[in-house]
This record gives sequence, structure tokens and C-alpha cells, in this order.
Amino acid sequence: MLYYVYIVCLIVMFTLMVSTPFGYTPGTDLYIVREYQADKYVKVARKYAKTIRSGKIITDAGYERFRSLWQRLEEAVATEEAEVWSVLKLKKVTIAQVLGSYMSKVEDDKDLILRNYMSKQ
Repeated sequence: MLYYVYIVCLIVMFTLMVSTPFGYTPGTDLYIVREYQADKYVKVARKYAKTIRSGKIITDAGYERFRSLWQRLEEAVATEEAEVWSVLKLKKVTIAQVLGSYMSKVEDDKDLILRNYMSKQ
């Protein structure tokens, strides 16, 4: 019987070791990043800023996609105070802190996109 308990514990530990770094374990900061699509926001902001710097124009549909991601994150930063476990820092942090740190990575790019879109209209 103890053998089966040991095997189950090993399976659970292996599952957590594999799923946590990819953001599939609820209650972790990586899960929150995936849930609120903060990683997608960073990619989109960098892509659109690079497009603007190369002299191309962002379409209205592209801007709306960026804006919807940005507003969802802004709303979550303003309202979410629940704590989650930070996988990298090994301590508890709030959802607002996790999402705020992701948004701060591309603050300059966001400003560039907004200025460009406002001057286009």
C-alpha cells in the first residue's frame, strides 16, 4: 500500500514540476499571466511599436486588439488584490503587482502606439 502512495506522490510532483513553469497551475503568477493574456499584450505592444518605428501604419483593427488587451490589464491592476504564489520570487505577490510588472516592460512602446494612433486620426 505504501508503494502506491509513493508512486502517486511521484506522479503528482512530476505533474506540478512540468505544469507550473508553463503557467498551468492555478494560484501562481504564471497562471495569472496566461489568464489575463499579459504575455500576449507584451508581444503585441512590441510588435506594433516595431511596426511604427519602421514607418508603417497600424490599422484600426490592430489598434483595437491592442487596446482591448491593454484595458483588460489596466482594469485588473486597478481591482485585483488577491495574492498568488510567485514562481520566480518564491513569495506571495498580488495579481496587481504581477500584471503591473508585465505592463511596465512595454510602457514606452504603449506610449508610442497611443501617440501614433492619436495623431493618425
